[in-house]
Amino acid sequence: MIRAAIEDARASGALIQLERGFASARFVNGYVVALGDELVAVHQFHDFYDEGWVVVRIDDVLEVNRDGPQRHFEACFRGEGLAPRPLPCAVDLASMQAALRSLRPRGALMFVECEAPDADDDATFLGRLVDVTDLHGTVRQLDALGQWDPPVAVALGRITRLQLDTPFCRTFAKYAAPYPVDAGPADGR
Repeated sequence: MIRAAIEDARASGALIQLERGFASARFVNGYVVALGDELVAVHQFHDFYDEGWVVVRIDDVLEVNRDGPQRHFEACFRGEGLAPRPLPCAVDLASMQAALRSLRPRGALMFVECEAPDADDDATFLGRLVDVTDLHGTVRQLDALGQWDPPVAVALGRITRLQLDTPFCRTFAKYAAPYPVDAGPADGR
């Protein structure tokens, strides 16, 4: 039922709200731009601002809302010329591992998030993917001062959300320290 509602929203181009069971990011608002076996990509908006793209697990979606508020906001978006844009690159949405493998060569700054029902148990990594194995995605993380930390392996099963090309990522990347030369080429290899 959830998958069918997501497929319908993608086919119709409707603005939707995905409700998920995580305290820190319960709702995802935007347009479905791609759908895979396990993941959905949404061009997300917040307060009429383009917030880039988010990739979430379909199994985490509790409800797909397309009722009154979403229809009204959709009319507002059309009136303001806020249309969905396709993903900035090809992303394999078959699984989280596939998504990470397809994003790693891009070398772009992104959020890798491990959400939990209690927000105190969340973990968020802002950085570049440097490796993807059968068990982990390894992220070279930026700290709050814009300095690169050593890589950290994140279990694939813990990753619930990826955020791509957000205003935060684009801005923070401009002012971060240069990517370490010992980390390999810009694509993280």
